[in-house]
Amino acid sequence: WLAGALAVGGAIWRRRRGYRVVVRRAAPMRQLRALAVTRRWRHELGVRRPVRLVTSRERHVPFTLGTLRPVIFTPEEVAKHEDPAVLESVIAHELAHIKRWDDLALVFQLAVSVFYFFDPVAWASARRMREESERACDQLVLSRGDLSPRAYGRSIVAVLKLGLGEPATAPALGSRKRSLRNRLETIMKGRSSSTNRLKSLYPLPAALALGLFLLPMAGNPADQAETDGSDGVVSRAAQQETASGWQLQVSLTNPLPGSTITARFGPMIHPYTKNQAHHNGIDIKAPAGSQIVAPADGIVEVATAEYSGGADFGIVIIVDHGSGVRTLYAHLDSFAVEAGQRVSHGDVLGIQGSTGKSTGPHLHFEVLVNGEHEDPASFVADWR
Repeated sequence: WLAGALAVGGAIWRRRRGYRVVVRRAAPMRQLRALAVTRRWRHELGVRRPVRLVTSRERHVPFTLGTLRPVIFTPEEVAKHEDPAVLESVIAHELAHIKRWDDLALVFQLAVSVFYFFDPVAWASARRMREESERACDQLVLSRGDLSPRAYGRSIVAVLKLGLGEPATAPALGSRKRSLRNRLETIMKGRSSSTNRLKSLYPLPAALALGLFLLPMAGNPADQAETDGSDGVVSRAAQQETASGWQLQVSLTNPLPGSTITARFGPMIHPYTKNQAHHNGIDIKAPAGSQIVAPADGIVEVATAEYSGGADFGIVIIVDHGSGVRTLYAHLDSFAVEAGQRVSHGDVLGIQGSTGKSTGPHLHFEVLVNGEHEDPASFVADWR
């Protein structure tokens, strides 16, 4: 273990040192527009630490290095780009990394990865945290409203089209190709417009460390017996790993075709109390009278106008899809099924409505796995 940890740690240290060499060889940024943009975004993001801008002809994706005295490296190809929004997007994004102390967090993640160099979960977790930090920086920049999502997304693509080398051990604007599409879709759809959402995007490094220390004590999930009985317990062997974590092998479709999302799963401001709350489902809206259809085969468990879980939900339907997965539909105008009825994918369950405590006609849709609320977007491909 010691030999492996030293070898992996040494390789990471050499790569970090290479970026420091790039910064030392670079010249201070003299472009007045770049300096003005930096001052404005430092004030906008509340970055109080001194920040240096450097540039050179070396072909690296823009990156940030350092914690107390951070340095932003920008290649000349980006600094002199014909579209002024490109340079502003780059500087704003890197300052968001500095605001969030991402370089320090990355060093901590790498240290944990070195300690557990033999465990692919450690590397996968560090990679996922880095991807989430990029998304969080994107949202932090866009939440200020100075850059439009279209201009910001176009700037990211413009930088990546330059074919620059991407740092693996420093916060950078780059992104792995397979995660770039999701990142750009998030930017264009504006899935999060508040800093409260950011807090849920990026797990604390301490949580990662705790999980990794406990990991060796856990048994191999593949060795555990799979069960799928009346108690709805499902083992890890019956699950598959996705970009958002472990997800059961149950695929759902949009229960309200032609709808638009009005509220996502997670932290939100309650429409009535105006207090911070957690939204256990996704709210979607379609034209009046739209039919709600079964997103997968299942058995209707509840179809009632007097839901025991709360009168605020109005008319409610719950469908059991097996494997511990149940879906809930609330605020319906009416239902077309009854408890105990077996339904197939695409069968009509009811009509969108505004019963219960509702701000208007829509469908509140929840997914529960073994009784726990999960993000429906992890199950419905259209919402990812």
